[in-house]
Amino acid sequence: MRHCGWKTAKPYLIFQTDVTERNQNMQNLLIQYSTIASRNTDPFRWQAAGMGYAIRSQKGRFVVYDGGFTADAEPLLSLMEAHSDGVPEVDLWIITHPHCDHYGAALEISSREDLRARVKVNRVLFCLPPDSFAVEKQNIGNRDLPNVRAVAENLGVPAYHATAGDCYFTDDVKTEVLLTCEDLTDPSDANECSMITRVSAAGQTILFLGDAYSLPCRQLAAKMGAALKSDFCQLAHHALNGGAVELYRLVKPQVALLPMAFPAYEDMRFGPHKHKSGTRHNRFVMETMPEDCQWISAAGDRVVPLPYDFTVWGR
Repeated sequence: MRHCGWKTAKPYLIFQTDVTERNQNMQNLLIQYSTIASRNTDPFRWQAAGMGYAIRSQKGRFVVYDGGFTADAEPLLSLMEAHSDGVPEVDLWIITHPHCDHYGAALEISSREDLRARVKVNRVLFCLPPDSFAVEKQNIGNRDLPNVRAVAENLGVPAYHATAGDCYFTDDVKTEVLLTCEDLTDPSDANECSMITRVSAAGQTILFLGDAYSLPCRQLAAKMGAALKSDFCQLAHHALNGGAVELYRLVKPQVALLPMAFPAYEDMRFGPHKHKSGTRHNRFVMETMPEDCQWISAAGDRVVPLPYDFTVWGR
């Protein structure tokens, strides 16, 4: 077996699906989908904003992260259709953790024949805690774990169990699994079970933290150190409470991806939550990074080519 690029004591695996005939000359894209919930303008009350990202390979296939709530299913598909040559092909659909603002769109697509006809999905990736977790812990519903499993079952495609150190290849795009809930001694709730992964495409890297709290982020920082350096970083838990300053100092992203609503951003920066200790990690990035380098999903769908030219800011 080959190594995925960083040291791990566990065995690691490399997965690649058969490549279908597609355009060989498409440019890599990073797509930040603007979820319906992230466009909410009501006063911030810690509401879930959802999250959806897609990375397009040079052959036009996608790696998709989460997707948002049920209501996001059709607009997410429309966005992928707009950047596909024919029916969108999702080679790898990643569900970071079992919360409906992350798996809802994928479940809706998998459950409706009319939506399934608009996309080809090859495989689904997740790592879930045991069923007893839903009984013993808070912040997770009785249907959350079965709903995540149902996505692959409804689609009739393989469900891969993510393990730290595994790599998944979608043409020229590489997805590394860096940390899962199985690497934690006692995760507190579903958010802390978030799978942390990194995508490499066109010579640039994107770190996805899902809704990870500080504990897993600190653990990963201690494990990987400077190897965490990435060009883009999705701020943990919708840039609310989560993440870790220690990790962000190592990642040193040039662009931060913030799946959140504008009222939440204003509250984190200037409102009541500015002084709450749990939010200080994400505020570290917000307060030290230029605002034009903070891409907030509330601003609308964002589609950028990779490699991205960071010199537009003179950096």
